[in-house]
Amino acid sequence: WGASSGDLASLLATARAGNGAMAISACFATPLFQLLAGAGCSLLYVGMLRGNIAITIHSNLPAMFAFAIGLLLFLSFVVPLYYKYHFKRQLGYILLFLFVCYAILLFCTGFGILVLV
Repeated sequence: WGASSGDLASLLATARAGNGAMAISACFATPLFQLLAGAGCSLLYVGMLRGNIAITIHSNLPAMFAFAIGLLLFLSFVVPLYYKYHFKRQLGYILLFLFVCYAILLFCTGFGILVLV
């Protein structure tokens, strides 16, 4: 998932050194940190220059986030308990399918193709 080929190389080196859990954690934490730190620093800089910052939220965005959080909670608690923490390949395909559906739905609502009420 990493953000660049440098991330890929460092994650592979970390995993080959026997720290697979650390490599997986870094795989998700690095892009998240870059996103949060980049957006935070940018908003702080603009806020210091201009004062208050007005951010408009698209009306469909809260519904999409609620759907994503509900799906994540379901996948984090219900699915592992149902499968007794022994996951099969079919579950991976189902998760990829759900992610693609969510991405398409987010794209359609973001560009106004689909309007959720």
